[in-house]
Amino acid sequence: MLIALDLRWTSYDIEKQVVHGNQHMRAITQRAGLEDYALYDMASIRAGEFIMSLGWKGGEVNARTIDFFRRMQDRLKRSLRKSVAYTASHQNREMLSNLRGQGHKLVAVTKGRTGELERQLKKARSLEYFEDRIFGTDATPQKKSLTDIYRKIMEESGIGPRDTMIVTDNAKNVSAAKEARPFAVVGYVNSCIGGAKLSQRERALASAKADFTAVGGMSVSAYPRLLLGYRQLLVCPTEQARRRGKWALPKNYDGSIALPV
Repeated sequence: MLIALDLRWTSYDIEKQVVHGNQHMRAITQRAGLEDYALYDMASIRAGEFIMSLGWKGGEVNARTIDFFRRMQDRLKRSLRKSVAYTASHQNREMLSNLRGQGHKLVAVTKGRTGELERQLKKARSLEYFEDRIFGTDATPQKKSLTDIYRKIMEESGIGPRDTMIVTDNAKNVSAAKEARPFAVVGYVNSCIGGAKLSQRERALASAKADFTAVGGMSVSAYPRLLLGYRQLLVCPTEQARRRGKWALPKNYDGSIALPV
């Protein structure tokens, strides 16, 4: 499927935390004289896995040294996880990684400029998941609406509305997404937000008539398979009809379906 994501990426900016975390771990490895043998990335899905060669000039890495680095790394992870932005960004990246792993084509979309979206994705450490498939309103010659961008993406990708899912965390943009007539519009709420704000956003997305609302990145990851199964049931509602080769299409079927809220 083609999955277009319109998210508030500024809410997932972890630039400062990641830079600080990497600098902290680098300083520790430098003091131990191991800066050429260890690499830390506090923005990775595993939140700071380090890669160390099996040996160095003086022989194999001492097990006590490795344990020390792991303790320092775990301490830093616990500190980072106190930040809502960091944990929310981590959840988003797990979602993007799962969707890409399922073979779906991911596209980032915004009502703003493409260059600004690219900068936001970099700060959220999510740019690599989109492989330069980033679109703002300046992606069309006349700087048209969000709906026009969705239509342009579907046309250029060769993947029609029937195989497109739009994910948005902004209730104000749900109607623009629905006007593009994708297979489904999923309202997404990052579960790390928590509390009253989570319920408030979920209700807002439902009120805006999103076809579905999903709390948590893993819920969004499950929707493509669920929707494809749901579509199969609509197109061929009974096993008996399938065996006879008779397809039960809804009246005025145009490749899209109205999904229940």
